[in-house]
Amino acid sequence: MSEQERNLTTFHNLCVMAHADGIIHENEIAILAELAGTLGLDTELAEEMILKGSTSSFIIPETQEEKLNELRRVVLIMLTDGEIHPKEYQKCLVLAEALEVDQIYLDKIIAFYQEKQKEHLNHIAIFQNLFLVAAADGTLTEREEDFLREVADNLGLNPEDIDHILANHQHLDFIIPEDEEERFFSLKNLVYMMVVDGEIEESEYKLCLNFAERIGMGYDDIEKILQEYEQIRQERLANQSEIDSYNIDVYLDIFNSLGKLNVPVTDLLERINYCRDTLDFQLSEEASPEENRIFGEFMWLLFIRANNLSREHREVIPILLDLSRQQNNLLEVREYLIELEKSNGGSLIKLPDLTDEEITHDLVRYVEKYS
Repeated sequence: MSEQERNLTTFHNLCVMAHADGIIHENEIAILAELAGTLGLDTELAEEMILKGSTSSFIIPETQEEKLNELRRVVLIMLTDGEIHPKEYQKCLVLAEALEVDQIYLDKIIAFYQEKQKEHLNHIAIFQNLFLVAAADGTLTEREEDFLREVADNLGLNPEDIDHILANHQHLDFIIPEDEEERFFSLKNLVYMMVVDGEIEESEYKLCLNFAERIGMGYDDIEKILQEYEQIRQERLANQSEIDSYNIDVYLDIFNSLGKLNVPVTDLLERINYCRDTLDFQLSEEASPEENRIFGEFMWLLFIRANNLSREHREVIPILLDLSRQQNNLLEVREYLIELEKSNGGSLIKLPDLTDEEITHDLVRYVEKYS
């Protein structure tokens, strides 16, 4: 199923859901019209689908995987305003029942997406505060711009989030946590990001100090956080085994190499679906052997290694891939896999020693077993 076909199916089901309580309200029509634009649907076609929603039935995908994908897409869209209202939840239940998906799974994906949305809003707040501090003197130095870009990457912000702040920063204000504990925690996050590369630039320190002063803190607070960070770093180095270090390096190397391919995240995700459908585990026919190897190693970590470490990964991975498509980056996937390795790993990852044929063999067996 193509992306356009999936969008049409999802929008159709949303229109049916909007009529599920016997009446469609003006705000629902407005939301559907806006979603149609987001999904790239023709305006007249969308209006026709909205009107026909009262007499239409849900479009039910054929496979269980497609059913779960459809429910996740609908929930993700319904959560665009940050929450699912009771009537919307009832409509999601109706769709879940039609898709033969139980309520436990529905509640699980709603809770997962809501938590990720909360994290995303917090990340936007951190970036917005940093940008307002950096732009307070009316100019941005090259170093400040580099630092802000690095922060945006570390936070997994998408271009739309950043563009909104850049275009409206003159009308935005700092997002200040309400109580002292939250303020200190917010400052700690900023300081931790400042030292994540192992060095503290003067401009970065000034940014954090400026932010600290604006929330009623200062130099002493930053120094306490730096001391705490160094203590934690030393403890981690002392406790981390050689195997753990090696395994994490494998993940970082593969994701770094994947990023250098300059292939859009949406294209990568589409290729994953194609590979699982065709059992042809290559980036493309035009890709070089090195590029295909990187892509194969990425899928091996995503499916084979994760499957060996957690039985729940088959539920989590599709959700993370949906988020990656929405956010246009693989940050959530990378962080999930590394945390899974830290908590459940222990054995040496032998991926670099596997041949291309062995990687493909493992992936084929996985797809045949779990599809």
